[in-house]
Amino acid sequence: MFEWNEIYSLEIDIIDKQHKKLFEIGRKLAKLAEEKENPNRLDEILDLINELTDYSVYHFNTEEALFEKYGYENTKVHKEIHEEFINYLKNIRFTEVLNDEDKFINEILKFIGVWILKHIKREDSKYKDFLISKLNE
Repeated sequence: MFEWNEIYSLEIDIIDKQHKKLFEIGRKLAKLAEEKENPNRLDEILDLINELTDYSVYHFNTEEALFEKYGYENTKVHKEIHEEFINYLKNIRFTEVLNDEDKFINEILKFIGVWILKHIKREDSKYKDFLISKLNE
């Protein structure tokens, strides 16, 4: 699920580099999800979710700064989508983990994986040509 493929490339180096980092965090989460015998698994997963949250904020700020700098017309909508993802991550109810750790981990992994892939392919691809043209001026 979190394997980088060139079909996700926007051909904007800074954005692709950051997207690859998001995939890397996702791979670490998926690997930990499989380590059922790891006594520190839950703490490590929670740390990775915090890392994902922090890195997503950093990445979204990068995109949004480029939008502002070059006057991307759909900045408001794109920012709202970013905010929804960050709010999801920040509002994860870790108390639910106590009920069913595996279910909790799998639900989060699925949500994050689907969100990242769809966001890059559907939403980020909308600004690709615009930013490439501005960056090459």
